[in-house]
Amino acid sequence: MDRDAVLAFVADEFSIEPDFPWMHHPDYAVLRHADTGKWFALVMDVPAEKLGLAGDAVHEVMNIKVDPDELDALLDGGGVLPAYHMHKGSWASVLLGDAEDALDAAEVECLIRASFALTPGW
Repeated sequence: MDRDAVLAFVADEFSIEPDFPWMHHPDYAVLRHADTGKWFALVMDVPAEKLGLAGDAVHEVMNIKVDPDELDALLDGGGVLPAYHMHKGSWASVLLGDAEDALDAAEVECLIRASFALTPGW
């Protein structure tokens, strides 16, 4: 699942359009709850080295809120990394696009729904 598919899913599932708050990173898409403004996902491009990956590629990732009790299992499964630039105890980075370990669309959609459910009062 790539960035465009994630944004289309969120628009369809939750009627939410992305916010692009950073002038220096115009492609970084923040997905927020309409009622609280709280983030439930952030879609961005991050260099491999900042994700702890080998090589010099830039990876499309999505940061999502996760249940801390489920985090270790997610990190062990492939396609999910410790969160880039977020609290690593309750957020994770999901590889998107054509990354070798990228999750399939159904798994990404499930994680987005879970993140949405975990964030309204946060």
